[in-house]
Amino acid sequence: MRKRALWALLASLFIALACSREEPPKEEKAKAQNGAQSFKSLTVEGVSQVKNGRWTLSAASAGADSTGKVGALSGINASLADDDGEIKVSAKSCAFDSETSVKLYGGVEARWGEYSATGSELFFDMKEGLLSTSQKVELSGKGIKVTGDSLSLDAKGRVTRIKGGVRAVIGEGVK
Repeated sequence: MRKRALWALLASLFIALACSREEPPKEEKAKAQNGAQSFKSLTVEGVSQVKNGRWTLSAASAGADSTGKVGALSGINASLADDDGEIKVSAKSCAFDSETSVKLYGGVEARWGEYSATGSELFFDMKEGLLSTSQKVELSGKGIKVTGDSLSLDAKGRVTRIKGGVRAVIGEGVK
């Protein structure tokens, strides 16, 4: 009988010690390290002021600081859909400029209708429907290829402007 009581006491003591050394939840552990958080994917949506428009931004991975402010995002796909169709944008990474605008970096491509524009970076105001860059850019579509030092695209009417060092090739077979 004494052996049973001793074993019961030892087992209780072991359980009590094991439970008191429980690892904190991962969220608390992250806060203890530096307050930063990371996400495997992130999607943000909103309403645009362009012709019944809606915008979406998705990232394959994202990080946030200890205050919850979203920082580095990678594997970016963004779109603005309105009555005139959809503008799709992809990039390697981006950072928010405001709640509805982002600066996209690395292998940036914007596509709308039969046109696409490629460059190294692009500013995208999703609420206003404005895309712009002051970096070298190439615009291409069926039968046209234009390069220049800057680009602006207004989703209202899909008006595109290219400035500085503009060079154009127009004709059948141009890709």
